[in-house]
Amino acid sequence: MSNSPVLRFGSEHLASTTPATSRTPLAPLALGCLLVGSLVLGLAGCGLIPVGVTHYVPEPAVVLDSYDCKVAVPGVGAAELEDPASSSKGSVPDGFVAAGVVRCSQDLSWTSVPAPAGPSPTSEPNTRYTIVEEHFSGDFEPLLTALAQPSDHQDRGECPAMAEIVPDLWLLNTAGKAVHVQWPLTACNFTKPGVMEALADLTVTSSTILHFPVPGTPSEDSTAAGPATVTPASGAAK
Repeated sequence: MSNSPVLRFGSEHLASTTPATSRTPLAPLALGCLLVGSLVLGLAGCGLIPVGVTHYVPEPAVVLDSYDCKVAVPGVGAAELEDPASSSKGSVPDGFVAAGVVRCSQDLSWTSVPAPAGPSPTSEPNTRYTIVEEHFSGDFEPLLTALAQPSDHQDRGECPAMAEIVPDLWLLNTAGKAVHVQWPLTACNFTKPGVMEALADLTVTSSTILHFPVPGTPSEDSTAAGPATVTPASGAAK
């Protein structure tokens, strides 16, 4: 009498003449395929597996007379900027030679400044946004290579319920002209690797704290919270 195992499906018995060393149990295999399929569908539904992703490169950025860190203020409108075109971002234009880099970042640790002297519609604390303006020097080629990456667009699917505050980045040429460049983004609007790492390898030559009124309140001139802090020439961006 044979001792070979028999696979049971309901009341039917399926006998096999295949040697035991070559047989694959069908039930565990089917279960494994089902679990793998469910995992793939689950990850796709959570946005962990991109679905229908395409790639694009933004239109070239407009060359402006100067940069403006006020664009980093949350909710600021184009009409509130010195040049309304400053609010637009794009790719690095052909022929634009970067001689300097400026990063404008929100400083979330500074949410208020002392109320200004005298009565004012904005004299209450917590009415100013703080922006950190950093200037960089060094070899810009790795940064330009990272900025040349295409961004992603997801036609369908979901993204994690979270967001990233992306600093505004400006490139300057030797004449002081500026372009407001777009960070390469994933389909869920997170920054792609490359730009942040390239900035970390550059040297911060100055860092200035600026205060701006909350958009919609009467305009006041932004003021630095003291002189610019200059790091040693050997210092790297952090």
